[in-house]
Amino acid sequence: MLEGKVPFSKREDYSLQYKQSHSQTTKDFLQGLLQVDPGTRLGSKGYLEVINHPFFESVDFGKLAEKEYALGLEVKLKGPQDLQCFREKGQEWQVDLYLEDDGC
Repeated sequence: MLEGKVPFSKREDYSLQYKQSHSQTTKDFLQGLLQVDPGTRLGSKGYLEVINHPFFESVDFGKLAEKEYALGLEVKLKGPQDLQCFREKGQEWQVDLYLEDDGC
């Protein structure tokens, strides 16, 4: 989910696969979201359960609501017809969460 991949290794196997670099907080957050039983799933008692999870401790939701956060990247278009940030039909997406800011 965090890396553009499905969280389970096989359709029948519901054990989550993590990278060693994922923190325990991240693992706990994903395990909570992916509970099979909707009654025990993170957020089943309301959205506050999700936003109060330690995974979001660095997010100020007041600032987020007021759109006070700067965007992580700025798209620099050459004009209204510039499609450089869109893929061609049939072209695969290259998912890399550690890209340098190339404007797209």
